Amino acid sequence: MKKLDTRCFTTSGRFSRFLADKEAVKNRVCQLIGDEYVELSEDSGRVIYIPTGVGHGFMVRSESASIAYLTSSGYAPAYEKSICPTDPALGIQWQMPANETAILSNQDLGSPTLSMAYDSGILPRF
Repeated sequence: MKKLDTRCFTTSGRFSRFLADKEAVKNRVCQLIGDEYVELSEDSGRVIYIPTGVGHGFMVRSESASIAYLTSSGYAPAYEKSICPTDPALGIQWQMPANETAILSNQDLGSPTLSMAYDSGILPRF
């Protein structure tokens, strides 16, 4: 597994981010780290550090938004992994307003569940 530590911050708009311990994947259960969600906005000045082995995802909380990533090495798509964000095994409560519907990316829509990813061997083993 390639080491890729990441720092991310919002350049415009507002996001809710979550961090998950990938080591918990061996039990096929997602363990959220710390506060379940971290709010980032262009006004907050907050930066999140995401070490290697920690999964992360986000939900845009404004009409539009941009996020910037600073990484410890160059982007390597072959090492990028994704899990369906609506998989109940992740235990993520997305906190959608009652009158809104989530818009998922094509990547999210095509991603396997946590169990499928584990069974197929695409997730790192710790």
